[in-house]
Amino acid sequence: MWKCWAQSLGNCSGPLSREHIVTAGLFGDVVSVQGFSWCKDEPKIIGLPNFTRNILCATHNRALSRIDTAAIKAFDVFRECVRLVDVRQSMKERFWNIVRMEIDGSASEPLVSQNLN
Repeated sequence: MWKCWAQSLGNCSGPLSREHIVTAGLFGDVVSVQGFSWCKDEPKIIGLPNFTRNILCATHNRALSRIDTAAIKAFDVFRECVRLVDVRQSMKERFWNIVRMEIDGSASEPLVSQNLN
């Protein structure tokens, strides 16, 4: 019988619940996976909503949702940095406005602000 993946933290309660193997908001709607028993020899394309396992009790699944949210927001900042570099590389070189992007490492909302000087 499976046990909660986070049982070493204590406070397990509730039934095992579905948890995404990777945070759903980090990728698009589908992912290519390889290495699991069902896709050892070749990659398989699967819908991300289906890439789950019953590995966490309900309590730990709820507790980790804050970290999932922070990871998604951090990746959004990374994506915005890449987007900005791509846009600027396609334009004539000049002095650019400074854009400051911050990620709050305490698993709360990342702060994204612009300095328009």
